[in-house]
Amino acid sequence: ENINEPNVLIEKDNNKLENQTGIPKSNVLLDNANQIKDFLISKLSGKFSKKPITILIIIVISFFLIWSLISGYNRKATQAAELIKEKLKQADDVSDLNLSRSIILLGDAKKDLSNLKKKLNKNSKTIKDLEDLIKDYESKILKSEEKGYSEFFDISLENKNANIQQIYKNDDMIVALDRSQQAYIISLSKKSIDTRKSSSLKDVISISYFDDEIYFLKKDGVYRLSSNDKTKKVIDEDSWGTIEDMSSFSGNIYLLDNKKSDIYKYIPTDEGYSEKVSYFAKGQSINLGESNSIAIDGSVFIDFPESIVKFTSGLRDGFSTSYPNEKLNLTKIFTDENIDEVFAWSKTDGVIYVLSKTGSYESQIKSSILKKAVDFVVYEKAIYAVQGSKIYKINLE
Repeated sequence: ENINEPNVLIEKDNNKLENQTGIPKSNVLLDNANQIKDFLISKLSGKFSKKPITILIIIVISFFLIWSLISGYNRKATQAAELIKEKLKQADDVSDLNLSRSIILLGDAKKDLSNLKKKLNKNSKTIKDLEDLIKDYESKILKSEEKGYSEFFDISLENKNANIQQIYKNDDMIVALDRSQQAYIISLSKKSIDTRKSSSLKDVISISYFDDEIYFLKKDGVYRLSSNDKTKKVIDEDSWGTIEDMSSFSGNIYLLDNKKSDIYKYIPTDEGYSEKVSYFAKGQSINLGESNSIAIDGSVFIDFPESIVKFTSGLRDGFSTSYPNEKLNLTKIFTDENIDEVFAWSKTDGVIYVLSKTGSYESQIKSSILKKAVDFVVYEKAIYAVQGSKIYKINLE
């Protein structure tokens, strides 16, 4: 009669300890196994106290039960680890043809490891090996590189109080807008600098540069700053909503109005610039309420926190990306006619995603400076990021 009671206890405890992955907690398992052993001995040793052989059999059975439970636990932990490895291998196998599926499998492997950590010692060799394996596969599949950076140019040598707000690149030249009503034109190929000053260089929204002229956007219009430091207003505010960004291409000036969901195009004329015209073809405009920036290489790329949209000749063009980060928060995009990629910067994550011009994911660049920088551009296989008075360089080769 008493012999059946331990079996019921074993079944009850095992059901209680099993979790969703089928792996019991090891410390609880051992405690219960010892309780079973003590139960058997306490219940039966009195009845058979004068029979040493019986006592020996009970002890052997107890240790056999403990060994069986531990063995089953280790077997399930091994199976869980092998399942994680299999998902990583599958993620690698499909990464070239189906990155979205590969990213899902990577996420599943991470979740499985997180569950396994709750059952095993976090410092165990099994856990450490799996963590390293996931990092290796993730780096390989996502083509992720951690990059260092070096100081390229210190504008404080020109102005000790320099504090750059934003930069704009055209060919090998960048213009850097300073908070102290100055702008610097810097040659990336020659490392030369030219300073221009204007009392109008305050409350500037965005800047541009072409034909050795600096153009800057304010709430009341667009101004031009020439090499002789003379400033002229070239475009008047014309029932704008909220202009978020400005860019230029082939002498045309483009303004991104995210309040009125339009991109205004201004064409140069003999007298200055034309009236504004919408860049979008009829019926092609989209909601630009959350747009951050634009980049132009002939086509117009519009940056949103979680996506990029492409238009060519005012018509929606194909551009679709599967990002490795589920919670995307893009800050700015960059491309031009001289490079083959689109660079999408997430300051929050300290990463720049490298995409093809049709949106295909190619790689990602991580660097600590990308979390601190205020702006960036790309020139000849290098990223140039600005913080304070300094421009830093991240080599891509």
